[in-house]
Amino acid sequence: MGELLYLPSYVHYLRTGSKPTDLSLVLELGSPHHRYAVIELLLASLLEYVTHEHGIKSVIKAVKESSQNVRELFVKQLCLPSKG
Repeated sequence: MGELLYLPSYVHYLRTGSKPTDLSLVLELGSPHHRYAVIELLLASLLEYVTHEHGIKSVIKAVKESSQNVRELFVKQLCLPSKG
């Protein structure tokens, strides 16, 4: 996998109109570009997703089905101190 792609309109939709269950579907059935957009979104709001009943499922699916580089990004994000 290469660098994560930034897809402004799709990421905007995901941030404003999607549910965590939608994210799992995109990870499972979406194009590579859309999967990258979901991974980017999950990384940006990781704490919010890992503490949500369905959001954690999306995070787990993204980690399981991604490359080593992407998994390392998730680990780095989880190791950052909380902002609160």
